[in-house]
Amino acid sequence: MSGGILKVGDGPGVLKPAFGGVCIFWYVEDIGKSAELIEKAGGKMVGEAVKEGASGLYRYFEDTEGSIGGVYQTVKAEE
Repeated sequence: MSGGILKVGDGPGVLKPAFGGVCIFWYVEDIGKSAELIEKAGGKMVGEAVKEGASGLYRYFEDTEGSIGGVYQTVKAEE
């Protein structure tokens, strides 16, 4: 298992700083398919996929309890 801590800017517009707030990311093979599963389970996507450098995509979602999470997909760098 790996992870990281980073300061989130205002860009995505879906995270609001709060005491004790945590955003957990899950590595997924396909962000689109994951979005379908999240919505089928009652969650909702709260932004579009965002490119992270040349090697990844991430997207935020809200679960049925109002917590924000994220999915992350690695992609091949364009040559």
